[in-house]
Amino acid sequence: MAGLAVTAGVAAGYFAAARLGLSMAFVAEQVTVVWPPTGIAVAALVAYGPVAALGVFAGALAANVTIGEPVPAAACIAAGNTVAGVCAWWLLRRAGFGAALDRIWDVMALLGLAGAAASVVSATAGVLTLCLSGLQPWSAFDGLWWIWWLGDLMGVVLVAPLLLTLSRRARWPAARTAEAALLFAALAAVALVVFAGRLPAVPAGQQLAYAVFPFVIWAALRFRQRETAGAMALIAVVAVWGTVRGFGPFG
Repeated sequence: MAGLAVTAGVAAGYFAAARLGLSMAFVAEQVTVVWPPTGIAVAALVAYGPVAALGVFAGALAANVTIGEPVPAAACIAAGNTVAGVCAWWLLRRAGFGAALDRIWDVMALLGLAGAAASVVSATAGVLTLCLSGLQPWSAFDGLWWIWWLGDLMGVVLVAPLLLTLSRRARWPAARTAEAALLFAALAAVALVVFAGRLPAVPAGQQLAYAVFPFVIWAALRFRQRETAGAMALIAVVAVWGTVRGFGPFG
């Protein structure tokens, strides 16, 4: 029964995140640089083991079918996403990965093995499927592959750390709680002004993106991994939302 609940929860989370990512696909309908499901898959597999793989496959299959892909192509893409997640889980286990991210080695393993290395599997399987099925031309293979790989990598970098550390509880005094509230309120305000404000999208304006850096440093020096991952995720959400709508320095 627990396994069924894990499968259903992972499938639902993966599907929702996938549809969100695919709604921001501009180069090709099936390929997007915004792909949080990979982070969900890696975190779920680390937390629950291979039982989460079926949920990853089901969520990926449903997401691809609902954007109009033929079922065989959607199944191949979902299989590639699932195998990539399982490869990431296996590599992290072999590396002695700690989900608390307390060591530099854990962070490097997550980025290098679960992110950069395992994403090669899903990007290759996915783009090959698109080209072999005629959904995309072979001339676009290289560009689509890099976008797919980068989207998976960013999903691991931004989403997996947040999910892996979210369950960690911290007993804070009132002063530390107030500081955390101030940090995230100030960060949200600055991120909204920089990335979602109606600022001119000129090259010099890209320097405004650095305004959020002091807040990430604040989170890293004064708090733990959970809060730092939360700060990064908050910035990413606001930056992507604003940029997609043409606001901010990258609009």
